[in-house]
Amino acid sequence: MGTDNRMMTKKKRKDMSGKPLLDSTTFGLFWDRLISVTDEAYSALIRSSFSPIVREALDATCQLFDSKGRSIAQAWAGPPSFIGTLPTTLAEMLKVIPVEDLKPGDVLATNNPWIGTGQVNDISVILPIFSSSTNRGKGEIIGYAGAVSHLPDIGGQIWSATAGEVFEEGLQLPPLKIMSRGVFDRTIREIISANVRLPAQTIADIMSDISSAQTMSRLLLGILAEYNLRDLEWVADRIIETSVSAVRSELEKLPEGVGESEVGVEGFGVDHKIHCKVSHDLESMLIDFAGTSPRSDYGINSPFVYTRAYTVYAAKCVVAPYVPNNQGTMDVFKVEAPENSVLNPRPPAACGARHIMGWHAPIAVWKALSQIVPDRTIADTGLPSSCTVKGTDSKGRPFVAITVIGGGGMGARPESDGLNSTGIPTVTSHISAEVLESTTPLLVEELKLIPDSGGAGKFRGGLGVSYTIRNISGRPAKVAFIGNKSRFPPEGLKGGMSGTPRKCFVDGSEVSSMGMYALRENGTIRMDNAGSGGFYDPHERDEASIESDLRNGFITKKAALELYGYA
Repeated sequence: MGTDNRMMTKKKRKDMSGKPLLDSTTFGLFWDRLISVTDEAYSALIRSSFSPIVREALDATCQLFDSKGRSIAQAWAGPPSFIGTLPTTLAEMLKVIPVEDLKPGDVLATNNPWIGTGQVNDISVILPIFSSSTNRGKGEIIGYAGAVSHLPDIGGQIWSATAGEVFEEGLQLPPLKIMSRGVFDRTIREIISANVRLPAQTIADIMSDISSAQTMSRLLLGILAEYNLRDLEWVADRIIETSVSAVRSELEKLPEGVGESEVGVEGFGVDHKIHCKVSHDLESMLIDFAGTSPRSDYGINSPFVYTRAYTVYAAKCVVAPYVPNNQGTMDVFKVEAPENSVLNPRPPAACGARHIMGWHAPIAVWKALSQIVPDRTIADTGLPSSCTVKGTDSKGRPFVAITVIGGGGMGARPESDGLNSTGIPTVTSHISAEVLESTTPLLVEELKLIPDSGGAGKFRGGLGVSYTIRNISGRPAKVAFIGNKSRFPPEGLKGGMSGTPRKCFVDGSEVSSMGMYALRENGTIRMDNAGSGGFYDPHERDEASIESDLRNGFITKKAALELYGYA
């Protein structure tokens, strides 16, 4: 009890400006409490979601913002795209729906690709957090709670890379009040339900997002009351100032120099290039994609909001990986991309598979930074992949399955091997074969690591996974592959060798890794995911590691002899 009283005394002390004076320990604890708010809300979102892509693959996130719309805390998990785009989404929403028009219980939503996550399949929701009472009037907005998740279906021709315009990719929701004063807008609900194949599941997942935002609001108000605080501004300022200072301190330690790289990405009948130049000073780092190819005529374009999110993520992983993500850490990194390029397309460019290009932005950044700090980057990654299967089951009920059950390997690191079948740079998880089989009329016949797929090196690249799935719905279906690294295998670094490319098959015949195909009744699809690049010369690999790889089946005797010189 005595400790609590002393803590409360500290909480109530203020300087002449009215801001609380908290010691470093108490400030750190308060910051951790804010992160715990997002963590608890995220757990609630995952547990309540109806979709395996959210519940199993963790394709969602939660964030807290102050009253100025600055990100101050995020959940422990979530793809960099959602974490990096949500602050922009909030800012753009408030340009359409002014703060003065918001009331307690209102919830904003959008899936506009250019202000959301870069594709229509994800929905972003924002809930303004109102104080229960303040000295400056009742009903003041003290912050915002935001959540994002991948919806099971949003209409259109199913999630794929083959669309020619964004209009073909599904329903678009401009920034709107999806909930007013705590009531879900009936007209909006009916519009969504009429445009998707799985209306009950889609609406339920949106409600999970809203519920997680409401959880953040409730928990935050409880913490503020506990600390006898009327708003978040003082702590938000300090969080951002502390984070900016920490990142800039790391920037000062980097060697002077400019890194430049070029990465090839396959397209539809034409290959694209991503050109990247990285430079830095004591205040910031600039990543410029000048020289990148013009936009594609298909759905592989990456809206700038998505490009920026993954670029900042990649740079921060190298510069200051242990500084918590917030507005301060993001603003230190400046990103530029040519207008109407594959990394900054104008509407109505198709962008449903924007990660085809967007995930190559981090690869280009890491490759460029390897020229400045080679001991902090990783080799080229095999990238995650997916295929969408759409059809009806034996009872005529529609289903949409996103088969994220295995992916490419993670690039080798300067001090260790790459991880097998690991979702880098998206950091989402896989869906288990058991969950896929229990929720769809699909059968997983095989799921295995591919020997020799990881690039040889002193440190070996991570292995890709091969999986075979059979359509046991009793009816024909349609399948759309969303992957790449077929014509541009993941490169090694500093003498390391490339990983194996990705290959896709329908009934045993090889097809494009970005195409859409008919899947007959009892037909099969197979995806051999790409391995990743190795690091350093393979002949520098120690014998114990080679023997371990042989025992585990990661490499064959032939590869051990030909690539590593080991008999």
